[in-house]
Amino acid sequence: AEAAALAAAGLLILALIHGTNGMRTLVNDYVYKPGPRKALTATLWIACIVEIVLGLIVLIVFAVEPCIAGAGSANICM
Repeated sequence: AEAAALAAAGLLILALIHGTNGMRTLVNDYVYKPGPRKALTATLWIACIVEIVLGLIVLIVFAVEPCIAGAGSANICM
């Protein structure tokens, strides 16, 4: 269970960094003025960091052991 949680956290971090790098490439290609380019790039990385932190919080909070309940059961497994 711990290895799966670490794998999920690593995948989350790497995927968000990958996506942010792709967006940074678009900004670098299409924004010509250095001021707006720096502002957009900084905004992208700040958003990436915020999303990583929120994603890790979700993984930590909802990292419950899976359980199998009967059909129609209202039990919450912990």
